[in-house]
Amino acid sequence: MLSDDELAARVRFDEHRGVRVLIVDASAIRDAGDLALVVARATGMVQREPQRSVRSVMLVRDMQFHRSALPLLKDTFLRLQPQMCASCLVGVDGLQRVVLQILNRLTARERPAFDSLEDALDWLGARP
Repeated sequence: MLSDDELAARVRFDEHRGVRVLIVDASAIRDAGDLALVVARATGMVQREPQRSVRSVMLVRDMQFHRSALPLLKDTFLRLQPQMCASCLVGVDGLQRVVLQILNRLTARERPAFDSLEDALDWLGARP
């Protein structure tokens, strides 16, 4: 189980070239409960933000995908859609790519995938 300090390090607002970005680090998470904690923290932070104001990147490299993750992520993506300006993922591979395509269809929103955090942050910074 992730500690409060680990959660704070994994889910945080940061600034990149003058643009505020929510970084959600789910990389290398192996436990479904830990993923739920990360998602819950991100949800709480995003819900306090104005509509169409949040830019976010989710790091998923080496995250173990659990069956419970798809409905959790779908429900979260839908619930937070009003606050989101732009979102993307980093480290999508294999089965995750299929899941991302499904989530994009279910939520009617495109979330591009990038290989590096720097590329993702640059893309988010260019969004109006």
